[in-house]
Amino acid sequence: MSHVPSSWSVTSLGELLVELRSGIFVSRPGIENTGRPILRISAVRPMALHDDDVRYVPASTVIANEANSRIDEGDLLFTRYSGNPEYVGACARVRHRAPNLLYPDKLIRGRVIPGLVDPGYLEAVMSAPQTRAVIRRLLKTTAGQVGISGSDLRSVPVPIAPYCEQLRIVAAIEEQFSRLYAGVAALERVRQNLKRMRAAVLVDAFAHLETTLSATSGQELFPYVTSGSRGWAKYYSSDGPEFLRIGNVPRTGIDLDIAEVQRVNPPANAEGRRTRVQSGDLLISITADLGRVAVIPPTLGEAYINQHLALARPIDGAVPRYLGWYLASPFGLRQWDNLRRGATKIGLGLDDIRSLRIPIPTSDVQQSTVDVIEAAWEGFQWLEQSLIDCERRAQHLRSSLLTAAFSGRLVAQDPTDEPAAILLERIAAERASSNGDKPAWTRKPRLRREGVTA
Repeated sequence: MSHVPSSWSVTSLGELLVELRSGIFVSRPGIENTGRPILRISAVRPMALHDDDVRYVPASTVIANEANSRIDEGDLLFTRYSGNPEYVGACARVRHRAPNLLYPDKLIRGRVIPGLVDPGYLEAVMSAPQTRAVIRRLLKTTAGQVGISGSDLRSVPVPIAPYCEQLRIVAAIEEQFSRLYAGVAALERVRQNLKRMRAAVLVDAFAHLETTLSATSGQELFPYVTSGSRGWAKYYSSDGPEFLRIGNVPRTGIDLDIAEVQRVNPPANAEGRRTRVQSGDLLISITADLGRVAVIPPTLGEAYINQHLALARPIDGAVPRYLGWYLASPFGLRQWDNLRRGATKIGLGLDDIRSLRIPIPTSDVQQSTVDVIEAAWEGFQWLEQSLIDCERRAQHLRSSLLTAAFSGRLVAQDPTDEPAAILLERIAAERASSNGDKPAWTRKPRLRREGVTA
């Protein structure tokens, strides 16, 4: 923070704000989408406010000091707590008036002096890598939550540029970011097209077989079907065979994802033997995200499955990867959708797997179908990795732009600009006249108990 142009100064965030105020505490928000909207914590992301990410306070609820819990154009919102430490201290600017929108106690509202500190400048500087590094050192964990206190947030050092230069920096950042956002949006469109292309390949592979062959039941195709073992946490180990869970079964494709895997020392009994997988077995998710499929490769060693997976062992003559690709295709997904059941818990039973219907051509046709699909899939995987690489480069460029901006290297300095040291004196005078030389740090107002309704 010390390497800034001579016309800049380094101060604390608190010295630049006339107010820092925590939001309202709501213990029982409304369930229906009626009442007064209140932002969720997830609405605030670095340099991005998603003001449609709300829950609701019932209209009959009485809120103490409600006027102080609203946001206005130019306000800054900071995240006090988050499940993801990278979002703690995140800052987003309110770009439009929202007179009825409230904010919760896990967010903090900050206000600046118009004409002296630009809110867009602070929003960007709080998202810069050098500032985020400081914030990470101030994080504390309380009752399992990672957060930052209002006083620590106020202490974060901020490089402050002359006011006119602040405006030039914000304009330059927004110009560059608009190009980045357009590029990222284009990447997302490519990703959606890629998803459609994958589905189209699978439809083309099986459409003719669907119309020309009689389907074979899962009862005939899978003589051995079982679900995984429960209560194996006591067998968890740092070494030993792999214990496959739902996270190891992909959402796209049929290849196991074993980047992260649990290991076990299984019991030497029938239960241990029952759920041991073999090459060519199909694994199917039967809870939560239903119908995800993976095929056990011949290279996998000893492994077992947990209760969220079913194991279906195909008959001789059936090509396992043909079966897997079919069940992962739109034709298979349609059957999974039809098999969903349970009023309070959605899941699949073993009889559901036996009731599946799959067209089975000769082994040669099955294998040629797999070959066509997997040749296309190699190209899709290359495209997917290219998209990931492009998104990483965009993120790196974003960080580099912010680093340059707050090191004085993004826009030129103008010697006629009022130096930041004088600007800070004016800010201090304004703060002294408005609130006794102390930025308001006010804790959350609470709901009056007599007015709380479910």
